[in-house]
Amino acid sequence: MLKKHFKRMVLAASVGTFALLGANASAATLQDIFELSAEGTRIAQASQERVDALSTETQSMLFEYRSLLRAIEDLQAYNIQKEREIVDQKQEIVKLTSSIERATMIDRQIIPLIEKMINSLETFVNNDLPFFIEERQEVVLRLRDYMDESAITTSEKFRLVFQAYQQEHSYGRALEVEKDSITLNGQELGGKLLHIGRVGLYFQTGDQSVTAIYNPITRQWQTLDSSYTRAVNQGIKIAEDQIPPDLIRLPIVKVDTE
Repeated sequence: MLKKHFKRMVLAASVGTFALLGANASAATLQDIFELSAEGTRIAQASQERVDALSTETQSMLFEYRSLLRAIEDLQAYNIQKEREIVDQKQEIVKLTSSIERATMIDRQIIPLIEKMINSLETFVNNDLPFFIEERQEVVLRLRDYMDESAITTSEKFRLVFQAYQQEHSYGRALEVEKDSITLNGQELGGKLLHIGRVGLYFQTGDQSVTAIYNPITRQWQTLDSSYTRAVNQGIKIAEDQIPPDLIRLPIVKVDTE
């Protein structure tokens, strides 16, 4: 009987031991499941974060790609416009080259003409009535200097020569006075020169003691008698705006132009 009781105790202990072992095994399995679930959640979150990062990067790259496409389109339009401008510039270069060639040909024709004009002007001044003679001769010298200046264009050279011709033309209508000296009968006298256009050139000393007229034929000064003293003096005062214009009677030297 005691032996049977001991067997029952051993059996009860064994059942209790198995029950305890079963309870521990169930608890361990749940804990593992919870940890696996948590780990899975963490992995899923990390994966989602990577997906979100990749999505943001993709959107950024897409925006940059579209921006580059727009920039390329703008550059293509710019290049097309520049190509048109280059074509137009090439056409302008052809036109300019042709113009330069024509200008060079014109220069070859005009330069000799300008030089002839200066020579003619110099001859005219030297043979004309000697009023403002130094000033007019200086103009001719300057024109010759201009011809050697490479910085002055041919058109400007022509303009300067033409301007000198216009000035000479204006002298033919002018009534002007200048202070100067003349040589009369081997004697140098100082006074005033009165030129009435190119009709006559007269001289008078300050004290009006000597009055003379220039003879363009002999290219010499000739003394006028005292009957012309007042008339010459009156002409000088008119030219200097001291008195109003009036008629004056003066002698002239007839020049044979044949």
